[in-house]
Amino acid sequence: GKCFKHFKKTYCDPYDIKIKTILTDGAQEYVGEKSEFKLFCNEIKCEPIESSAYCHWENGVAERVILKMMRHAFCILAHRDIPAQFWLMALKHVYMVLACCPHAHFGDKDTPYRRYYDKKPNLKRLHGFGCDVRVNISKDNPQYSKYTNKNSFMGIYIGFKLSTSAHKVWRPGHDGIKGEVVYPGDLNCKFFESFDNHNYMLESSNPDFIKYVGIKS
Repeated sequence: GKCFKHFKKTYCDPYDIKIKTILTDGAQEYVGEKSEFKLFCNEIKCEPIESSAYCHWENGVAERVILKMMRHAFCILAHRDIPAQFWLMALKHVYMVLACCPHAHFGDKDTPYRRYYDKKPNLKRLHGFGCDVRVNISKDNPQYSKYTNKNSFMGIYIGFKLSTSAHKVWRPGHDGIKGEVVYPGDLNCKFFESFDNHNYMLESSNPDFIKYVGIKS
């Protein structure tokens, strides 16, 4: 219910989009008489439609898109051996990239992003997922020390937000120090994105790669 409200408020209301019907898999959190989802559907006069139990093919388009996106996400995780805990960030990266690519539904002449927002995306801060990035610590940062501490570190790029100038960088742990995700500004980052076609196409022995792609090295 909360996610549906957020979706409508963020992606539908600003563009005056009306949701007339919505298809669910019939789970109780969707069809229960007192469920937040169903109460909200009644409030906005949206008719919920249920698919038959255990008949995933009735949601074929959505299920296929989910499977495709998850395969892409786990592939880019596995090729750099990034922990599976970052699957959501990889999935967001995949959605962003594909939303900005020409789509067959539009005759390969337009992108979903431009059709929805009626503008071209700004992808100046988009980098290859999993590429190396050197993060320089600003002088006004409390961690900055001219003589005693290192004023830069190497991390791995795992995404960015369109609404800010910050990047998401995973700083792997070392010497007993736990890894962390940091959000440095764009000017503090130096990216290393040399593309090696041979290594990129090489099949991985990572279990996630084998599970979601079905290929063994």
